Order: sequence, then structure tokens, then C-alpha cells
Amino acid sequence: GQGLYYPFSTIYFHNFVGIPLSLVGVGLAALAASSVASGLISGPLTDRYGRKPVMLATLLGSAVVFLGFAFVGDFWGYLTVSILAGLVGSSSFDAARNAMVADVAPSHLRARAYGLVRVGGNIGWASGPVAAGLIAASSGDSEVTYQIMFAGTAALMLAVLVFLALLVRESLPRAGER
Repeated sequence: GQGLYYPFSTIYFHNFVGIPLSLVGVGLAALAASSVASGLISGPLTDRYGRKPVMLATLLGSAVVFLGFAFVGDFWGYLTVSILAGLVGSSSFDAARNAMVADVAPSHLRARAYGLVRVGGNIGWASGPVAAGLIAASSGDSEVTYQIMFAGTAALMLAVLVFLALLVRESLPRAGER
């Protein structure tokens, strides 16, 4: 979903919302900085409340925030949503996911498991820009096209949330097993 968002977000916020490119960069930097902060916070939350609840919360938060990008009307709205996207985004999810991988993968297969997670992420990051480019090229360069892509990013996050909620069990070891 994020691979779908990033390639066209700069174009959208500059061409349709009217934010100067330098300030779009400020928003992306704020997103990255708040992602670092969220990564530091989500580790302890993951150990305290569980991996699955943190992943579900970040997916829901990300879906709401990415949909919120479609309604941004100025730089301050963009900056606010960017910071929120960093706080509830991939760094928090990654911390919980990585802890879950450590919980369920036998130690001799752990490196392979992390490698597979990385390959899956790279496939998403590689296919996202391709999908965004195809959508933009076939649908025309309109504000609605970009807003639909924001909604598509949110929908992908919700699809993963449903999959995770229904098919993945919590892996946090019980207190006596830690």
C-alpha cells in the first residue's frame, strides 16, 4: 500500500493541492522522523500488549491516515497527516511483525524467515509504483484519480488487517515462557 502511495504523493500534493515541492519534502521528512519515534515506542507496546494487537492497531491507523491524505487541502493539513502517518505507520507494524517472526520461527530458520519477510516487502515496494503509474496513465491526470489511489492504499491496509485478524494467532509468549 505504501509503495502505491509514495510515487504519486509528491505529484498530487504539488500539482493539485498547491504545496511547494520544498514543503512536500518537509512533510516527507516529518513522516520519517515520526516513524523513528513510533518505532521506539512500539517495541515496548508489542512486548506488553502483544504482537497482533499492535499490528492491527497500526494497520487501522494507517488505513485512516492514508485515506485522510485525500482530504488534505493545505500544507498544515499535509504536515499533520504526514506526522500521524509516521506515528501509526510501518515502523510500528514492523516492530510487532519482527517480534512475531522471532516468536514463531525456529532459531535455525529465523534468518530465512526474515529474508522472506524482506522479499515480500520488496515485492510490494516494487509493484506499488508500477501499479500507481499504470493507474495514473490509464485514468488520466486528475485529482480524483489520485484520491482514488489514496483510498486504494487504505483499502489494501484494511485487507491486510482482515487477513491478519482472521488467520494469524498471537505469538507473544506467556509470562512464564519469557
